[in-house]
Amino acid sequence: MHTGPLLAPQTESPIGFIRFHGRLGRAWVYGMCGIISFLFVLGGCNGSDTSVVSHGGPVRNHVSLVDTLRSQGLSVEPTGPISQPFFSVSGQTLRVAGQDIQVFEFENARARESQEHAIAPDGRSIGQTVVQWVNPPHFFSSGTILVLYVGSDATLLGQLEQAMGKQIAGADPKS
Repeated sequence: MHTGPLLAPQTESPIGFIRFHGRLGRAWVYGMCGIISFLFVLGGCNGSDTSVVSHGGPVRNHVSLVDTLRSQGLSVEPTGPISQPFFSVSGQTLRVAGQDIQVFEFENARARESQEHAIAPDGRSIGQTVVQWVNPPHFFSSGTILVLYVGSDATLLGQLEQAMGKQIAGADPKS
């Protein structure tokens, strides 16, 4: 006759209030802990990635601007860094449909707005700097970026307006 316990030994779960019985219960608990740990490690692999990924929607930064312009069918190629004495950050030059635009990305929208307020309505001065442009200037802003286009290509101006809204300063785009 068997004199041992009729029930298998009980094992408490890591969370303490659920009981699992016998070896099968322990294997289930350890298996679930392993799966959960694996998922945390897998999810953490992306945690150190600081690149910005656009998912569509309104233009809010450099990446989303490039995505939006490309989705409009325009060719967009980075051509290098740019620095302007009247902005507190360096920018990037993009060749868009054969024309150059300058994109200045700020830490946040508030920093962008403080720079934006220094631009005269006609775009001919920024803060204390008076600029002699070779072509009409056009300034656009959205999210954390300011875009400067010096030129008069009506198609590009229309695409920038479609992407970022009406220009905030500069020459009349219809002239």
